[in-house]
Amino acid sequence: MAQNEDTNIVRRAGKDGLEYVKRLCTDADAADADTLMRMDDELIRRNISPGGSADLLAAALMLYFAENDL
Repeated sequence: MAQNEDTNIVRRAGKDGLEYVKRLCTDADAADADTLMRMDDELIRRNISPGGSADLLAAALMLYFAENDL
C-alpha cells in the first residue's frame, strides 16, 4: 500500500489521506503484528478502506497460484 495509488483511499480520504496511508505503511514493520493491528484500527477509525490494494493483492495471488499450479 505504500506504493499503490489506491483510488478507494482517494475517494474516501482524498489525496492527503492517500499520502497518510502511504507514510503509515512505509513506517510499519510488516513483521510486527501489533503495529499492523494498530494501523488497521486507525484506518477503520478514519473510515479509510484500501479496497484497491486488496484487489491488487488478490489478483497477484491468483496469478501466482495459477502459474505455480497451486
